[in-house]
Amino acid sequence: MQALRIAFLALVLSLPSFAQQVGTAENLAPYVPTPQVIVERMLEAGHVKPGDLVYDLGSGDGRIVITAARKFGAHAVGVEIRSDLCRIAVERIKALG
Repeated sequence: MQALRIAFLALVLSLPSFAQQVGTAENLAPYVPTPQVIVERMLEAGHVKPGDLVYDLGSGDGRIVITAARKFGAHAVGVEIRSDLCRIAVERIKALG
């Protein structure tokens, strides 16, 4: 588990330099929101339960993180390099309390 945490940390720390090499975050991949029914099915398929820790890389507007926390009782962390999507996710989370 420690090795996984170190690998994840290395990935997160390398994202800014990777983004500089390819240009803007918008050039990496288009944002395509996952339908809510699919979000719930993915979390069910992953057997997410209360107390689990869910990471969502490329978390977009935060819908997977929000659903994992609210519906499944998991702790959830979203990682997103697009600042506009980060703002949307934070606003949605704040609005939900």
